[in-house]
Amino acid sequence: MNRKMYNQDGRSMIEMLGVLAIVGVLSVAGISGYSKAMHEYRISKVIADYTSILNSVLTLSSSMNKIAPDAAKGKRFNLAEIVEQAGWIPVNWLHQGNALYDGYFHRQVNLEYRGKSGGGFIFLIYITEKSENKTESKTEDIRFCQRIISDFVMQYYDLLRVVTMYEPGGSGSTHLGYGKDYCGGENICLISRTPDEILEFCKSCTNNKNYCRLGIAIP
Repeated sequence: MNRKMYNQDGRSMIEMLGVLAIVGVLSVAGISGYSKAMHEYRISKVIADYTSILNSVLTLSSSMNKIAPDAAKGKRFNLAEIVEQAGWIPVNWLHQGNALYDGYFHRQVNLEYRGKSGGGFIFLIYITEKSENKTESKTEDIRFCQRIISDFVMQYYDLLRVVTMYEPGGSGSTHLGYGKDYCGGENICLISRTPDEILEFCKSCTNNKNYCRLGIAIP
């Protein structure tokens, strides 16, 4: 009697669809993980650029009375032109008017000198841009804000006077914390802020606010 042989290695259509579904899920997870990793990498590159620019600008401290004599009278002196002329702008950045724009997120940065009495050097980072339908915080903006505070601003704790969130149109401001020589009493030390407090601060900055800026003042 002849016996028919059956392929025991065959797979049903349902099994194949299940495999394809699993592959699809893993692919989506992989893409998501790659996107997050790239976002973190870009933030790290921006922080390195911020650090390079600010460190270069701070070398001008002893010369600012000559460079910007009117700053002592309360006038703001924009440093973008000087930064470009000195070759301190990273190659992938843009200089437009009084503003600089990073080459990774195209976020605006302003550098000003306001005299010793006006706060000294002011490094302004735009955490959010204008959006016509801004109803909630963007995860990317929140994460950017957290990293800027923890990895960029904190390294200047011994030098800075205060870190402030400026709301659009001069409608208000909120201090996150003060530097080493300026904190105590009602002035909360920046370094004492917990990750949860920084997160809430960043959510407040990014939620329902166009052009929310983070300002670092270094006398």
